[in-house]
Amino acid sequence: VSPLSRCATASRRTSACAANPNFRASRFSIPPYTISPPKSHPFSWNVNNGVKHYSYPDIVCMALLEYYAFESKSDNKKAVESYRTFARYGLQQFIFDAVGYQVHDKWLLHNERQSILRNSVPVGYFSIFHEINPLTLDLIHADLPVNDKTVPDVSVGSHWSKYWDPISHNHSERIKYKCDFPSTYRQSQANGYIDAYAYPDSALPEFRKWFRQVYLPTKFPAYILSRAKVLTGGIAQAKKIANAFTPKQLTSD
Repeated sequence: VSPLSRCATASRRTSACAANPNFRASRFSIPPYTISPPKSHPFSWNVNNGVKHYSYPDIVCMALLEYYAFESKSDNKKAVESYRTFARYGLQQFIFDAVGYQVHDKWLLHNERQSILRNSVPVGYFSIFHEINPLTLDLIHADLPVNDKTVPDVSVGSHWSKYWDPISHNHSERIKYKCDFPSTYRQSQANGYIDAYAYPDSALPEFRKWFRQVYLPTKFPAYILSRAKVLTGGIAQAKKIANAFTPKQLTSD
């Protein structure tokens, strides 16, 4: 049985004490201090297969882990490793909170746009932003910062608009919709005044064909090369990304 499992067993045996807000960690021979769980994290329990399982806030779990890591006479190698892992994370998070540092999340800005533009286009129409989402995800995976300075749908929308003009008579009219930006984008200062075009669903097959056969091989390379300076790998990485979207040619034996 692992130290953590024994820890859980011990905590169940001491449930009566632990349910008390004045429960003391010294019960486990740890330097005396009082554990006062916050009201937002009360002790709780549930029954699973007829067995009562108790849940405790993080401060109690750390107290028990500390006991098995440093005070218990049993084999405590795993408990020490676990304690050190949690301690390192706790110290790092403490420093980040103290200096106001936020860990970079390369998906954050795109997800914010995805959220704000959800259901923004009327039924019967499609938007460039949502249609090129797979491309945007691939760019983020390649560590291209997709933010207020790199907005792929603007490039695609600009080229598609030129292609649309001579074929528009085959479809119903395109319409405008509000294309607001999250507050983390500098473009958000113009929210309420930014419009983008939504195109009729009848043109969707043609757009997808144009996107794969025209935009990706002939327009996208220039776009990604223009963003090379924000890529960690520079021009070399930009060329590699561009080549990844080059249509594959079928070869005959």
